[in-house]
Amino acid sequence: MSQAVAKALGLQSNDLSDSEVAKAKTIDEFVKGDVAELRKLEQKLGITALGERRIDQVYRYVRLHNQI
Repeated sequence: MSQAVAKALGLQSNDLSDSEVAKAKTIDEFVKGDVAELRKLEQKLGITALGERRIDQVYRYVRLHNQI
């Protein structure tokens, strides 16, 4: 997982659960480590719902995109 992508998602690298690491790796593979591409994706998705984290919103999009 790219540290730049984790930082862009607002994650603390020393305080991640296994599921968060897996989500971050999937997102990193999707954007190929490009933080600018991640920012474009987040702008496309808009703001998160109340109580939802940015990593969860982006991961849900990436997962659905990969299934299609």
